[in-house]
Amino acid sequence: MKKIKLLLIFFVICFSLVGCSSNNSQTEENTDEKVIFESTISPNEEYVESKDEVVTQTIKVSQNEEGEIFVEASSNSAFFEKMSYLVEYYKEIDEKDVEVKWLTLMVSDKATKENQLCVADIIIKDGADVVSERKVNFAKKAIETIVEDITTEQ
Repeated sequence: MKKIKLLLIFFVICFSLVGCSSNNSQTEENTDEKVIFESTISPNEEYVESKDEVVTQTIKVSQNEEGEIFVEASSNSAFFEKMSYLVEYYKEIDEKDVEVKWLTLMVSDKATKENQLCVADIIIKDGADVVSERKVNFAKKAIETIVEDITTEQ
């Protein structure tokens, strides 16, 4: 348990200080999709010395004419590769049907320098019914890298 805590503290320090290099690859926008919801945060903006080190994390939800819902997660962090997924739900949604809860690795919505927001809990509803709920971990690659380094040293 102590190793896990040390690992998490090490990760947060690396993420906030070192893992801020830019990864600005852009993909083509699908012009048939209407953006329904977009949320961008910067988990480390208050803690870095230079604007070049600021990390942004974005969740964008769009819907095409057929009603398919596309969720896209992106970040300028070198520790995250852009990802997307499809929600097969063929009814029209709007902004009020989408909620993103930003959380820390310790599943708190209260961020600190040592425990920054890095998980997006994306909830798509139709009224009171949850159509889709999925968590995106923006720090997964960083954690895997640290774990790999630790296990290689042993």
